[in-house]
Amino acid sequence: TPAQYISGRFEFARPYEWLHAATPPTARLLLLGESRTFYLERQVIAGGNFDGPRLAGWLGSFPSGAALHAELRALGITHVLIRGKGYRVLSPGARPLTLIEKEQVLEVPMRTDAMLKEMLRTEAALRYQDPAYLAFELR
Repeated sequence: TPAQYISGRFEFARPYEWLHAATPPTARLLLLGESRTFYLERQVIAGGNFDGPRLAGWLGSFPSGAALHAELRALGITHVLIRGKGYRVLSPGARPLTLIEKEQVLEVPMRTDAMLKEMLRTEAALRYQDPAYLAFELR
């Protein structure tokens, strides 16, 4: 079936199956480093292709993890999904992104990454983890 094909072929299938099983239909998700929203039966906020700089700028505009958390809750975000291959921390001396990576990768400065990780550590609970994805539930 189409569902079996997707489940066996694409790494996003497992976390998406978990999201469908573990979150209510009213859940609202923030996807970081992931732009495939078609397969999710939940409301989502995500960057599309070539949207990494815009999304990184938005994340970096918050002065603290508490401010980011407050904005996410105001937007109704209940969960944050991070795709490891699609999320990259810009560090000194890092090689530039390739053209294909620029289309798909969310690259954030080290300060933004630290702020996001602090917010997730203090204002969220890790609910799902596999080699490619992390899913957090906001408090």
